This record gives sequence, C-alpha cells and structure tokens, in this order.
Amino acid sequence: MRISIVLMLVSLPLSAQEDRLKSHWTGLKDAWKALGEPRSEKAVDLTDGFLLLLGRTTSAMERAGLFEPDAAIGTSTVKRLFRMRLSETLCLTSASSAGADDPNNMARIFELLNQRGRRIKLPQVPSNPLLTLENAFRKLNEVQAAAPADGDRIQEAWVEARKALKGAGLMTDETSLCVRRRIERAARALLLGEPYPELPRPTSDREREIRTLIDALADTDPETREKATANLKMTGEEALPFLQEALHHADREVVERVKLILRLPDPAPKPEPADDYERSIVAPLPVAPPNPPQEPDPEDR
Repeated sequence: MRISIVLMLVSLPLSAQEDRLKSHWTGLKDAWKALGEPRSEKAVDLTDGFLLLLGRTTSAMERAGLFEPDAAIGTSTVKRLFRMRLSETLCLTSASSAGADDPNNMARIFELLNQRGRRIKLPQVPSNPLLTLENAFRKLNEVQAAAPADGDRIQEAWVEARKALKGAGLMTDETSLCVRRRIERAARALLLGEPYPELPRPTSDREREIRTLIDALADTDPETREKATANLKMTGEEALPFLQEALHHADREVVERVKLILRLPDPAPKPEPADDYERSIVAPLPVAPPNPPQEPDPEDR
C-alpha cells in the first residue's frame, strides 16, 4: 500500500488540456509559421490561398483545444498569441488589443471571408508587441547560448523579455509567479518554434507542501489563509495542476482564492481605428441620430 501511495504522489499526469496542447503542438507551430512574420505592409490580399490558411490555422487551434472554456494557463497563453497574430494580420484590432476572452473575436474574422479578392487597408500601428516579444526572446536565447555563465546578462535579457510580455498584455506585475513562468515558457516556445514546454513534475515532498498550502486556504484563521495565498502565488509551474484541480474544491473560499492566484490579465481596451482603416468592411459606420426638435425661444413668440 505504501508503495502505491508514493507512486501516486510522484506520478503527476498533465491536465487534459495541457496533454491535448502537447499532442497538437507541432500543428500549432506549423500554423504559426505559416502565418509568416508580423506584417508591416499596408494591405493584405484576401486570396483563396490566404483564406485557406485562415481555415487551417483555426482548425489547428480547435484540435489543440484553444477554444475550450476554462482553459489551462498554457492553453490560454497560446490562444491569446494566436488571436493577436490573426487580429494583426486581418487588422480587426491592433495587435495589443486582441482579447482572449472575447467570444466574438474569431467570429468577426470570418465576416471578411466573403471579401475574397479585395484588399483591406491596414491601420498605422506605431509598435508591434508581437515582434518586440519575439525579438526579446531571440535576444535571450542568444545571450544564454553565448554566455551561459553570465548571470547578469541573462537577467538583463529576461527583464527585457518580461517587459515585452507586459507590453503585449500577457501578464502584469500582479500576475502570480507560477502563472508568469508558464506564460513565459509557452510564449517563448511558440514564437521561436521550440518544443512543447513540459510542465515540471514535483517531488512527492513538494506535492505535499503544495496540497497543504491549498488546504490552508480554507483555514478558519484569516492570517493563515492570507499567508497560504501569498506562498502559493510564489510557487513555480509545478503547482499549476493542483491549483487548477482546486478550482473544483468544495470550499468556496478556496475556489475564490485560487481564481485570484490563477488570474490572467484582462484584455486591453481596444483603441480607436486609424484614419485609413476601412471600418465598413467589419461593420457599417454608425449613423448619428437626428437632432431633436428645439423648443422656440419665448422671446421669439
């Protein structure tokens, strides 16, 4: 019996969503690569080939589970990156404003499918968060390869990469460490075409520590609950499966605190379109209501 318990604690399977993401990682990388470099030209042709590319991309996203509700952190990060790239490509929004939580975002993309053969004017975007992020990760790889023992240079490169992640709206200063680590590794792997970033497996002792902290979220002592919350926020990626499991805990206090720990940044507000953006392709321009009739001035009577 003791042996079976130890094996159960050491063996930590990936969550179903992470496992599905891993199984279809190659397809996602191929779809990302097929979309090409971040676009800087001022128009894009909606040819049959381009529309087929969109179809293959969304099919790869669906197979990998990117449209499933309550997605795991890695899945949510990849979904946000794809939405940013597709929104950037089709110019429905600026690259920094594609919200992963907007269920209408993908539907709006397909509003353009009947515009076959037309050219869509792109807005002038002063900066490209995706390109900035990709360059930051490439620089980090170069520094780690050239000077693996230079901790200061590597730390400086990580600072720039995390600044780019914040600039892309993927995380904030308030994002928990365990969530930040997963976002960093998932984004880096997708943008640079690297292998799937496996979730680290904790030792049996570490698993017990994490489960004890989660149980402490339901403690009757408020100070104990706050301390456990703070400690869980500073755990690594290995805590994510247990935290996601705790979202179904019977105690509501535990569920709400875990939601806070796993919270992703809210989508950035969408900026106003640039002057050269053909908004009528996505939706008709709003028509101002007629001015209400004015009462005559009493002095004019």
